[in-house]
Amino acid sequence: IPFLPSPGHTNKLLFLKEGHLWEFNKVSQKIQIIKKHEQAGIGRFLDMTLFRDGFVWIGGEDGAARFLNVNDSIGTINQWSEYPLPADLGIHNIEHLFESFDGGFISKADYLNSKNNVLAGFIGEKWKILYKSAAEDIYAGWQGLDNSLWILKGDVLKQNDPLRNWNLYHLRRGKEEMIGKNRVLNRELNGIITRPDGSFLIATGSGLASFSPLLWRKQSTDINLNRRYKNMLEDASGRLWFSC
Repeated sequence: IPFLPSPGHTNKLLFLKEGHLWEFNKVSQKIQIIKKHEQAGIGRFLDMTLFRDGFVWIGGEDGAARFLNVNDSIGTINQWSEYPLPADLGIHNIEHLFESFDGGFISKADYLNSKNNVLAGFIGEKWKILYKSAAEDIYAGWQGLDNSLWILKGDVLKQNDPLRNWNLYHLRRGKEEMIGKNRVLNRELNGIITRPDGSFLIATGSGLASFSPLLWRKQSTDINLNRRYKNMLEDASGRLWFSC
């Protein structure tokens, strides 16, 4: 079942069971329901992910929710915000959420009236469909550099089972490239961790694979770069500036 350490608390664990959000307290050895799905407007809770800002995002049948419950010097902070799916998108079942660079997320979603699924994005507090698969089922996807997408496709026998028959693709500038299998990128897939610099880790039955973007790469831009560069500098935020 989906679980993670409860942000801002020691010796507590959040987990999803029977469509509800639960918490386990290691000190008292007790469990309690934090939020029933009937109390929310996004249907049964299906999956959840901890973001870098400490908030927990929960994917549900009909949307997503942003959750925070921490103790500070003032008292307990309890926040719950819901973002229902627009009816005109025709999708449901938000699962496998991965944080995007702007604090939103990318997730898998299912079409309401077919067996096909898509990559959905909640970016800039707006829902949109980012990618549709022509053949294979989509398992998960996350954001890459230069407006690209990394996409995992494969068959899952049961919810939260390891992915056994899968392929990894990179979609960039409209071109989809399948990443070749090797001695680590094979067998069952057990977990994925993404980072804000565009790198990620994939855990498989054969080991751990790490991807890092190339240090020097061609940027996606409409500016004519076929000219002489005279100077460059880096500002405080890490951006590079060129004069040409």
